[in-house]
Amino acid sequence: MPGERRVNQRVEGVDGELGELRPDLVVRHEPSKRVVICDVTVPFENRWPSFEEAKARKIAKYQPLAEALERQGYRVAVAAFVVGALGSWDPGPAPPLEGLPDAG
Repeated sequence: MPGERRVNQRVEGVDGELGELRPDLVVRHEPSKRVVICDVTVPFENRWPSFEEAKARKIAKYQPLAEALERQGYRVAVAAFVVGALGSWDPGPAPPLEGLPDAG
């Protein structure tokens, strides 16, 4: 997937409290003005409701950052990758990385 990848770093071009956030992965593809924000979370409990709650918390945490980028003209997707403390993972859709154009 093309684009600038930032791992555990602040998102450039965003100031204030939102500028202090450090998502686990941000991919920014300037030609298409697309950004994917993905954060990993590990809930202690391995039950499905715990996974859903953890995912919702992560998405809510980064939604204001996504809105700030959208005001700059980007199309933004926010995703959470949930892995249980005992090794299970969320069988839901993968983070929306496939939505970005191919390098070729």
